[in-house]
Amino acid sequence: MELQKIGLGATADVYRYNEKNIIKIFHEDITESAIDKECEINKRIQGLGINVPLYGGRVIKDGRQAIIMEYIEGKSMFHKMFEPDADLIQLANDFALLHYKIHECRNISLESNKTRLEKHIAYSDELEPDTLDKVQRLLDTLPNGNSLCHNDFHPDNIIVSEKGLYIIDWSDASCGDPLADVARTSMVFDCVALPDDVPMEMRNQINQARKYFGTLYEAAYAKLLGVDTLPIMQWKVVEAAHRIHCEAEENKPIFKKIIYDYFNTI
Repeated sequence: MELQKIGLGATADVYRYNEKNIIKIFHEDITESAIDKECEINKRIQGLGINVPLYGGRVIKDGRQAIIMEYIEGKSMFHKMFEPDADLIQLANDFALLHYKIHECRNISLESNKTRLEKHIAYSDELEPDTLDKVQRLLDTLPNGNSLCHNDFHPDNIIVSEKGLYIIDWSDASCGDPLADVARTSMVFDCVALPDDVPMEMRNQINQARKYFGTLYEAAYAKLLGVDTLPIMQWKVVEAAHRIHCEAEENKPIFKKIIYDYFNTI
């Protein structure tokens, strides 16, 4: 029986496997160690008190590495944002609270977020060596932290189901300062790149909506922390340097501006 594709990403394609499960089939260029890491992360986040799909094990499908995960019935929060009766304020509050609850999970046995960032920044070829050196020295001054960090927390990775809000795609999870994770999410809402087949009018609508949603999210998370403004600028610089090499060309000027504006003003 032919599997029904329900999602695709940079590392794998996702198919409906049966009534209760999906299968995530990795692309052939994904290394064994990367798959090992994702499997281990999925095992470690089970039972932490946050809604995540149950991990069903690792298999070979049509000669390729794959993992089985619980199927969660529902729509992504991103799609919910564009429904006619969408309450963006409530959705953003729910989104921020969910992120906050992730960060309340501490001392999980995962890779240090700072170690993860250091490794990726060192291989970046988008910035001059002296700028990379400044970013590395900035990272050295930032706190280690011990919170669970998703590192790709955005509305398309949240499934709104009858059972609650579920967080998917934990392949980049680590343990570190929650504000680093918040900075990463904040930057998602600054991006403008969309698939080429999205009409211009719709592109503008989507970008305006996610920019507004990002502002609501930051305000909601700041309120949970008891502060007026989130102190995430330094983490945004580090995250921009970390992500810029794999960003769409449309987003690279945005990320470079974050980096160079910071170092030009300190």
